[in-house]
Amino acid sequence: GHNQELLSLKVSQLSKNIYDLRNKKLRNKYKARPYIWIDSIALEGPIYEPSTFEKKFLSKEFDFDSLNTSSNVRHLFKEFAFEACRHKAPSDQFITSLVKHYDTLKADSLKTEDAIKKCLAIILATPNFIFKHESSSLKTGQHKKIDDLELANRLSYFLWSSPPDETLYELAHTNKLHEFPVLQEQIDRLLKHEKSANFTRTFVSQWLELEDLDMIVANASKFPKFNETLRENFKEETFAFFEELIRSNLDVSQLIDSDFLVLNDALADYYQIKTEPLQGFQTLPAPSNKKRGGLISQASILTMTSTGERTSPVLRGVFIYDKILGYPVPPPPPNVPQLDQDGHKNLTVRKTLDLHKSKAQCASCHSRIDPLGFALENFDAIGTWRDQEKVLKSTGKGMTLIEVDSTGKMPGSQSEFKSIEDFKANLLKEKDRLALSVGKSMLTYALGRRVGFSDGLFLDEFLKEWKSKNYKMRDLVTMIVTSEKFNQK
Repeated sequence: GHNQELLSLKVSQLSKNIYDLRNKKLRNKYKARPYIWIDSIALEGPIYEPSTFEKKFLSKEFDFDSLNTSSNVRHLFKEFAFEACRHKAPSDQFITSLVKHYDTLKADSLKTEDAIKKCLAIILATPNFIFKHESSSLKTGQHKKIDDLELANRLSYFLWSSPPDETLYELAHTNKLHEFPVLQEQIDRLLKHEKSANFTRTFVSQWLELEDLDMIVANASKFPKFNETLRENFKEETFAFFEELIRSNLDVSQLIDSDFLVLNDALADYYQIKTEPLQGFQTLPAPSNKKRGGLISQASILTMTSTGERTSPVLRGVFIYDKILGYPVPPPPPNVPQLDQDGHKNLTVRKTLDLHKSKAQCASCHSRIDPLGFALENFDAIGTWRDQEKVLKSTGKGMTLIEVDSTGKMPGSQSEFKSIEDFKANLLKEKDRLALSVGKSMLTYALGRRVGFSDGLFLDEFLKEWKSKNYKMRDLVTMIVTSEKFNQK
């Protein structure tokens, strides 16, 4: 029957077809939802193109017995250290000490291969390999422009999270990388490469603290749709969305309300958006009703700012206040009681919070944060749209439905919102705040340190220049790489 038919499907189409079996047509045909159990998977590698370094030194075919003289061994150590330490030439003294250690190991009857590996392990334990070392004899407060090799390393680790490739090294060794047309060309090349996914994933995860999504345990009885595959799809949507912002050089305001979505079949169905069959994640026009579009209406953000049991206007408000508007959120004062939802099961989350913030020690922060979270109350704890919320009946028996109240006022102003559309429109008025948050966060990631008080004048000028470029996201990357902070030590 259908099991035999299902197993005959092409492997590349397997995931999509399994998902499609959920639709009504196939459910009616097969009467029950089919299941597949995978016993084992075997992969053969490498599944990527090995680097020159890997081909040369990590190949199984490497002939250790060819290293039959001290000069051959010395050459190997020097070449290995040069590549491993990102083209920083090792000192003769260091190489000599490795050769002596190798001779000692051989004298103790150790095999050539094992003696070589022990010496190579020493190279991989040096600070020049473990850290991105930049030589400097500067005094405190002094600055100096980095050289081309240091620029190649900074650029590659920023956009690839890995050492430079041969092209970057060649440009660095010929002192051409710092020239603006050359540098711009390399930025574009690195962003087009598949390795740039490392930048997207690592930066977005750090900036949005997306690892919090992994900590959410959804109540299975309340949210039977939620599973680990869906959790991964949530993340992939956010990564793919940010990649599109960079690739197409879109305005930073698209983070608040975009005119496009990046979805696969599973998420399109989850969001109840009708579309033609999709090949992986694809860019689609956003619905006209504004329910989806931008970062704050993505399931990844909505789920990780919930508790797994219910929505959390506080967590959602903090996210918007911090990540979107760029205001630091102070820690709660000591001895503040937790939100007691269990004691108020016959109240909506909003009304429970109103009781919570009636306490004097809670009111000051909650009056600014909570309204931002209330704006997202139409999205449940796993990011699906709802118009009503289930609460316990006043009799204590059974549940009743109450209309969701997502109205409120923007903090620090009298500007009101009555829907998600109104709320996004209000957030778009704070575009400069969003640019500050995103720009400062990406600078922090690129420089590998916090952007602090001493960077104030630089940051002001930097944001002013970015604003003149209409806050385009790809331009932001170029501005960071060509900035004085990125090019100084």
